[in-house]
Amino acid sequence: MPEAFSTLLAEVFRHGFTRLDCLGCVASGCVLLTFCMQSMVRLRVIAVLSNVAFIAYGWTGRLMPILVLHCMLLFINATSLVRTHSAKRTSQRAT
Repeated sequence: MPEAFSTLLAEVFRHGFTRLDCLGCVASGCVLLTFCMQSMVRLRVIAVLSNVAFIAYGWTGRLMPILVLHCMLLFINATSLVRTHSAKRTSQRAT
């Protein structure tokens, strides 16, 4: 497996990264980062950033399925973030 990965990386660097490739890597990195979050609020914040990055990626690359999916996910994640943040504030006031 490591040999296949190094071969893939060599091929990528030989052809060079475009701005679109870099944007896709940033968006993918944000998704990866969401799996490392312990806090639901942080997870949603990173997920929103990921959605914004993927929307930019989909728009730039004219990738309609990615664009539509992440527009819907942005709405879901933003709504959940507001609800989670509101519930957290309410519980802090109660104590």
